[in-house]
Amino acid sequence: LGDLHAKSFLAAARVKRWWMGPAFGSQARQVPIETQFMLVETTSPGMYALLFPLLAGAFRSTLAGNRRHEHQLDLRVDSGDPEVRATGMGRAMLIVAG
Repeated sequence: LGDLHAKSFLAAARVKRWWMGPAFGSQARQVPIETQFMLVETTSPGMYALLFPLLAGAFRSTLAGNRRHEHQLDLRVDSGDPEVRATGMGRAMLIVAG
């Protein structure tokens, strides 16, 4: 997805099939796998961003930090079914900032 530069963030990640748990941090590598949404305090004073992975057809997207690159945030798109295939997904994430 790209680099994340933040003062801090709150992420809600799936920890069990039906449950999410909070995660807090400031570096992308601290974002847990299966993150369902993030509220980010950006490095610009008073600016926040909401990152919200979306569902589209048979696919769902989630966020995760990249363990090898400290600032890189990854977006994973998955159907959960090996028979379902696609070459692209039109709308994978909503980002709102202000």
